[in-house]
Amino acid sequence: MPGNKYDIFCSIDMDKLLNTKKYFFIALIALIAFSAGCSSRDLPQDDVARNAPPKIAAPVKEAGKPAGEDDFMPANQAEDNTPWQIREDLLVQVSAKVLDEKQLNDACFLIKSLNDKNSKIRADAAWGLGKIKEKKAVESIIAALEDEDAEVRNMAAWALGRMPDKRSVMPLIARLKDENSEVRLRAVEALHYIRDPRAVLPIIEMLRDKSPDVRRWTACALGVMNDSRAVGPMTATLEDEDWYVRRMSADALGNINDPAVVPALIKHLQDNHLMVRMWSAWALGAINDYRAINPLIKALNDEDYSVRREAVEALGNIGSPAAVPALISALGKEHERVRVEAARSLAWIRDKRAVEPLLSALKDKSSRVRNEAAIALGKFDDPAAEKALVEYSKVQNSKVEKPDEPDLAKNGSAIESLKTALKNENPYIRRKAVEELGGLKDSRTVDLLVKALGDRHTRDEAELVVEDLGGAAVPALIEALKNDDYGVRQRAARALGDIRDKRAVEPLITAAGKDFEGPVRFWSVRALGLIGDRRSVGTLVLALKNDWGPHVRREAARSLGLIGDKQAVEPLMEALQNDKEAHVRREAARALGFIGDKRAVPALIEALNYREPRARREAVKALGRLNDKRAVEPLKKLLNDENQEVLIIVVFESLKIITGRDFAPEK
Repeated sequence: MPGNKYDIFCSIDMDKLLNTKKYFFIALIALIAFSAGCSSRDLPQDDVARNAPPKIAAPVKEAGKPAGEDDFMPANQAEDNTPWQIREDLLVQVSAKVLDEKQLNDACFLIKSLNDKNSKIRADAAWGLGKIKEKKAVESIIAALEDEDAEVRNMAAWALGRMPDKRSVMPLIARLKDENSEVRLRAVEALHYIRDPRAVLPIIEMLRDKSPDVRRWTACALGVMNDSRAVGPMTATLEDEDWYVRRMSADALGNINDPAVVPALIKHLQDNHLMVRMWSAWALGAINDYRAINPLIKALNDEDYSVRREAVEALGNIGSPAAVPALISALGKEHERVRVEAARSLAWIRDKRAVEPLLSALKDKSSRVRNEAAIALGKFDDPAAEKALVEYSKVQNSKVEKPDEPDLAKNGSAIESLKTALKNENPYIRRKAVEELGGLKDSRTVDLLVKALGDRHTRDEAELVVEDLGGAAVPALIEALKNDDYGVRQRAARALGDIRDKRAVEPLITAAGKDFEGPVRFWSVRALGLIGDRRSVGTLVLALKNDWGPHVRREAARSLGLIGDKQAVEPLMEALQNDKEAHVRREAARALGFIGDKRAVPALIEALNYREPRARREAVKALGRLNDKRAVEPLKKLLNDENQEVLIIVVFESLKIITGRDFAPEK
């Protein structure tokens, strides 16, 4: 017999009820009633841990105070997803609790208040100085790192992260040994902003911190700092007992982009937590190593579609023809979102075998899959594809699709009930409410769903549902690009890229060029590439040249290749020759091959001598696409290349394309 309220409640098949339209609202009311009467003491410990926010300070946000002021700028951004893309789960919302708005903007008053007898005022003063980024206060805030009150030290470390200054480095390193885990976490966060090499080894030591929250942030920070000394210790953390530490470690290793970690990431495609499997797939795609192809193909059988989707995208990033049969299979019989990604990956690989399956996908029951297939076919120089696209365009222009009219009266009542459910303390109820809002397919739900992007427990479901609303969601998503919470901005940018609506181009250009947070810039840059509007070329070129985040620069190169504008040729050649990150040079080479301008041939021939085999590989493939006789002799010299990936592509692809001869050795 169940012993407590939780056991009694769980004896009911609530999932079945919630997924049955007839009983949804009955079940929802029951959940709300249960939630109101059940404390965390009634829950099993693993449920408490799963549903609880991170064990770090989360003071209540006051009206008018911005959320997400403590977000940090990653290289994967964070996350990435975009993917360093989800690590906003670790955010700590900070806000003042004592001082008013006028006081919080008075730098002189705040500096004096750092010595106030009231510790709450001292903490608010540190927070306020960080908010207004008052550089004159750096020395005073450094002194506050020694405050007897942990919250003051916490806010002081946070403030120093908001105004990076080399003077803060050693005092912050000292706080890595603070007795309070929140202070240690803030010190890691601040040091990663400053990006001083002196901090790398002390931060690596924090991977062994007893607090999982500190270990999570440490993994994020090391991924951003992109230092090869972290590779070994970070690989070890893939075995951490905390699944989120493992997930963040996979994300960070993808950012660092060292091929040495490929075997460990392949192993974690079998991890018992789907988020670790998903981010391991993402990281393997980012590293772009041929050893990952077969394991990623096997991952297409994963029980969770989000892992399969990430594996499909990773195979597209690697770009090997060996993945084409598996991607064609995914295009024909998979979950809608996996089919969409399969069409994109086939467009990226551009293997002729994909043309017929993509033509068939023009008849897919999903309009999103049909549109992605049409976009993919546009990348092929194929008469059948061109003819089919002309016919497809005629049909689309003549078709006046009248969407199913929602039952406004019935939906209105449901929306109000679900709006209440979105405020419930139980995250399970909030997630189910988001799913049900999506099922209504009513444009009046957009604002509620966009708001749900800011809830760490509902953001994944909300993003998927918002994407399904398509054009109806675009105005709200554009507005969300201005949200104080960078996690909302990041997901809005990602959704706008998937929707591909040209109304989003100008707002995304602004976000890509001006947003403080790397993840937002990354997903905005990616979205601009997917939308493919030439107005974005100038902003993408600036991101390629100037963005401090290597993953933003890499995505800018990729997006320029997708758009195919010849204005990008010289900036891409410069990136190929001068960017310090191999994965940026690699994407620049690939983009030059897609654009197809023969001005790039000398730079690509020069890249055949690069030490990094993945950059050589993409240069070889690009020269094959450009089909220029000047490349024949330089390519022949690579017939003895020590790297098998380079050799296979030279032998079976590029030389054969240019010369018409088969250079494969006789068996």
